[in-house]
Amino acid sequence: KKPKRQVNITESEMNRLKSRGYTILRQVSKGCSGYIFLATFSRPLKKDVVMACKIIDKNNVEPKFASKFLPRELDILTVLNNPYCVNVFAILEMNSKCFVFMRYAERGDLLTYLTTYGALEEPHARMWIRQLLLGLKYLHSVNIAHRDIKCENILITENLNMKIGDFGFARYWKDEKGHDVLSETFCGSLSYAAPEILSGRKYSMKKCDIWSLGVVLFIMFNLAKPFTKNKAPALLQQQLSRAYKHKPRVERTLNLSAKDMVFRMLEPDLLLRPSADALLNSMWMKEDPTLLRLVP
Repeated sequence: KKPKRQVNITESEMNRLKSRGYTILRQVSKGCSGYIFLATFSRPLKKDVVMACKIIDKNNVEPKFASKFLPRELDILTVLNNPYCVNVFAILEMNSKCFVFMRYAERGDLLTYLTTYGALEEPHARMWIRQLLLGLKYLHSVNIAHRDIKCENILITENLNMKIGDFGFARYWKDEKGHDVLSETFCGSLSYAAPEILSGRKYSMKKCDIWSLGVVLFIMFNLAKPFTKNKAPALLQQQLSRAYKHKPRVERTLNLSAKDMVFRMLEPDLLLRPSADALLNSMWMKEDPTLLRLVP
C-alpha cells in the first residue's frame, strides 16, 4: 500500500538527525511504504556523503503493514550484503518514524531510464539482467524472496550498475526448520505478478521473482508489458496461454537465445521455471564471454 499522506518531519527530528550527522534535503520519490528523500551524512574533515533516506511513518501506513511487513523489511535490510542489492548504512527510529539511510541511485530507477532513453540493445539488457540475476541468486541463497520486482524498484547508480531496491514486501522463504514457506499473500504489482499468485493458491515465493524479472526483461526490449489485461482472471489466462508478442522490430532483430531467455523466465509452471543460477548459465549469457569472466 502507498503511504496515506505526505510525511511530516518535525524540527525536533531534524535536529536529532543532524546531531548524528544526517541532513534531509528534498523528496525524490515515493515507494510502496514510504517517501524517499535525498540526504547527506557529514563527518569531520571529510567530504559529505550523499545518500537516500526512506522515511516510513507507521501512523501513515496500513496497520497490517506497520505490524507485519515493516518489521520484516527492516530485519531484511540489516542483513543485505551484495553489490546488486541496495546498500543500507543506518536505520534510525524516532517516535512513529523509521529513517532508512541507503545508497543513493544517481540515475534513478529503471522505468525512468527506459522512458527517457528508450528500449535497450541486447548487450546492454544482458549486462543488466545478469546483474539482477546475481542479486536474486544472492537473495534466494540467504533465504529472502523480494516479491515486488518491477522496473520502479530497480535502481541505477552513476556507473550504470543495477541495485534491487524497495524490500517492503520481502520475506524469508524458509522457516526455522528449513521447510519452504508457502504464501497466500497477493503483493507486488498485478502486471508483474506470476500465475501462481493470480491463481489464488499457496505458492513458493522465490520463483515469483524470476517471473517478475522476465516481465522486466520483456519491457527492456519492447517498452511494453507482455500481458496487458488489467483484471486478474483475464491476465492469468493470457499468462497460461503465453499470449505475448514482441514488437515487430524486436521480433526481427532479437537473437533466438534472447527470445528463449524471455520464454523460460515467463514459464507459467513454477516447477519448470528455472532458478537464477540456471539462467546465469543460459545460452544467452554464454554468448557474451566477457560477462562470464566478470565477478560481482
